Amino acid sequence: MVLFNETDQKKKLSAFRKREDEHLAQQKASQSDYSYVDLTGISIDTDALQLVDEKTARAANIAVFGKVDKKLHIASHDPDTDAVQSVLYKLQKAGWQAELYIASRTSLQKAHSYYADISNSERSEAGKVSFTESAGSKLLNSSPSRKEIISFIESALKKSTDTTDMVEGIIAGAIAMKASDVHIESGEKEIVIRMRIDGVLQKVTDISDKIYKLLLSRIKLLSGMKLNIKDEAQDGRFSIRIKDNDTEIRTSAVPSTYGEAIVMRVLSKSALDVSMENLGMQPHFLRLIRREINRPKGLVLNTGPTGSGKTTTLYSFLKEINKPGFKTITIENPVEYHLDNITQTQVDPDDDYTFHDGLKAAMRQDPDIIMVGEIRDDDTAKTAIQASLTGHRVFSTLHTNDAAGTFPRLVELGVKENLIGQAVNVVMAQRLIRTLCDDCKKKKDITGEDKETIESILKDIPNPDEYSDTITKDYMYEAVGCAECNNTGYRGRIGVFEAIIIDQTVSQLVQENSSDPQIREYVSKKQKMLTLAQDGVLKVLSGISDLNELKRVIDIDQSTQKFI
Repeated sequence: MVLFNETDQKKKLSAFRKREDEHLAQQKASQSDYSYVDLTGISIDTDALQLVDEKTARAANIAVFGKVDKKLHIASHDPDTDAVQSVLYKLQKAGWQAELYIASRTSLQKAHSYYADISNSERSEAGKVSFTESAGSKLLNSSPSRKEIISFIESALKKSTDTTDMVEGIIAGAIAMKASDVHIESGEKEIVIRMRIDGVLQKVTDISDKIYKLLLSRIKLLSGMKLNIKDEAQDGRFSIRIKDNDTEIRTSAVPSTYGEAIVMRVLSKSALDVSMENLGMQPHFLRLIRREINRPKGLVLNTGPTGSGKTTTLYSFLKEINKPGFKTITIENPVEYHLDNITQTQVDPDDDYTFHDGLKAAMRQDPDIIMVGEIRDDDTAKTAIQASLTGHRVFSTLHTNDAAGTFPRLVELGVKENLIGQAVNVVMAQRLIRTLCDDCKKKKDITGEDKETIESILKDIPNPDEYSDTITKDYMYEAVGCAECNNTGYRGRIGVFEAIIIDQTVSQLVQENSSDPQIREYVSKKQKMLTLAQDGVLKVLSGISDLNELKRVIDIDQSTQKFI
């Protein structure tokens, strides 16, 4: 018995008709003075396409598919018709030169399909989408559950025929879930939308190939990317306006095996509305850090891996100490969040404008406070040290594993040991751990290996009396998962911190090239500073997070061996 596959037969028939259409176009070109082109196999320059409006292009059966300087590449099925010649005459009067090609009707239809994407992009201000009176605005003005947000996103994708509404649904949902990034990824078997929430990627929904292509075109247009470039990485940005507040969206498109992957970074100003009290610092730690950042000069360094919240912490410092009588300048890469009453500059390595160049330029602006996004080379390190020695407050970040690792890293960058004690006020290290969902977290007794780990980390905790109510607990909480937290067991994140105040003794230890354990022992006993692991365990015992999450972020086994 022979089974008839209607879908397969339609595909074969469509392919046969296209081959026949292209063959006729090739024959027509061979009998004329024009070259043949297949527009389905090349990139269409949408900027060139727009030189002739859609109505005229369809009526004349032409498409402007490329341009180089003042020369246009134009495809037509019948180049010698009056309609085509009329279009050419207008283009020539405007200063364009035309090179004509013959293309099939199928090929031209493919080129004309790009007009739909261009038309959609004109419905809102270039690079900006407004949620003022939209469903997205209503969502953000309410307090929806995680389930309701996902349902909203899926509804916007499946019911809408407007790509603007689709993008709005995704971005509004991301903002409502406090996602930092949106990933749209095309795989072999499915196309998925995932969001990075609390530092971890979570699947939101899957989409059809049709919706994926519509979203891809719309996001690229909004971001200022080229629609016709599909085999190269592109970057762009646009902004979302919700009432009177703008949220910046940084976009990246990269080619992959099954299509382009799009990532949208959501830079919401709400990330900046974190006061020092809400960062997660222990009371003793907060008092000392507040004292150090208010000193009239000196360098404050915050260390940790990418995504550990270092910049947000430095922003909270700036917000606290920046006063009307101060001049504050930042050098960032890139400027992600805009701060009021602060001069923000952005480095551009492609134009040879580095952190070092920005810092030197900032010094000529008579600043009181300077924030350098990152110290990554010798010149920047030395200039930051010099700036702090000449009466400026300097804030910056450095990539090290812990606070004590800052000293050998600075020496490696060419800073003299004796200058570290003179120039640096405090070095910090931080991580971000997810906080337990209050709707589903479950109490559990501390037993076995967990008990041994906690006791090992806390056995030499400084100021034990200050934390006595916490460290004597015989229970903690663990993640479970529910609809409110998308079955992850966590909602939100909080900082875990350690720091070393650079006093006379620490300065001497650094000059003597003392080991990390020696410095840590002094900091623990005399400065009463917690380590990352100790701070993390206190947050576990307080029911803020759990031991599994702490182990995910901090090497607990290493901590029990290395930390004093």
